[in-house]
Amino acid sequence: MGSETQGVSPEQQARRRIDRQLDESGWMVQSMHELAPKVVGRVAVHTSPAGTSLQMVYGQAVVGTEAKA
Repeated sequence: MGSETQGVSPEQQARRRIDRQLDESGWMVQSMHELAPKVVGRVAVHTSPAGTSLQMVYGQAVVGTEAKA
């Protein structure tokens, strides 16, 4: 197991994979503290440290996801 995954829960590892996939497909990934609701386009917002996120398109929520290992 690499140092990147030491001390990281399976859910956090899943969240990292999901974030990478969202980023690669053109989504802007933000934390709730960084939320810019007027951002034009697709934004994935982390709503909890456990791995829950909300996907928004043009400021409207379209789907919620939860990272599971």
